[in-house]
Amino acid sequence: MRILRLTNSSDLLPSVPEHLRSTRIAESVVAELTGEPVDTAVRVFWPTEELPDIVERWIDRFEPDVLFIRAAAFCCSYESVPLRLERKLGPLGKPIARAAVKASASRVGHAGAFHAVRRLAVRTIGGDFNFEPEEATAIIEAVFRRALSHESLVPVMRGPGMARDSTGTPAGLLRAQRRNAALSAELAKMCQSLHILYAPVEDTFDASLLAEDQFHSNEAGQRRQGEMEGRAIARAWIAARDGVDPGPLE
Repeated sequence: MRILRLTNSSDLLPSVPEHLRSTRIAESVVAELTGEPVDTAVRVFWPTEELPDIVERWIDRFEPDVLFIRAAAFCCSYESVPLRLERKLGPLGKPIARAAVKASASRVGHAGAFHAVRRLAVRTIGGDFNFEPEEATAIIEAVFRRALSHESLVPVMRGPGMARDSTGTPAGLLRAQRRNAALSAELAKMCQSLHILYAPVEDTFDASLLAEDQFHSNEAGQRRQGEMEGRAIARAWIAARDGVDPGPLE
């Protein structure tokens, strides 16, 4: 079984050994449940208008049996100060925004002082969301509609994971969770209309599942994600093989 996995940066987190990342955990679960050898091509994606064309090229290149898409909570529920600066200041804000993003991705982004400064910045300057839930869902739907023209391809969708709050406040977390829930609802409706298995994720904040940067999933978080994703992929694969509706993921 060849899987094309469209995912986010947690799947490539250097601090988690590759064999313990959610991709490999999911592969093991799928192989155990289906009896099929599994090979996965991993691609990080962003829901832009170009994505359907990009995924079409990936499908032609990798010839997958399964298209698995993992929705990221970040794109719709994370309030980004760099994004607000870039949108408000235009060309003047881009260097500042890029420097902030670079710092958050480095070891500096793991420091407690950095997190405190980020929380202060978002509380004073404010942050913008990258996409609205309806906007991101429309792009993913376009991807699936393009992919479904390949009749033998089995589609699987995983909902957004734990909402990430940049403010450090109860109100900010609630705001992020509400937007996360809106994205999940839109994706579930889209999947139902296209007869795609949708695997929702419980959005209960649990810091023990996060890495030092308080953003990506650590080893425990990736194991939990990979096991659920593996069950979803196996259920969709077996249902397609048997010609039945996969039903909801339990």
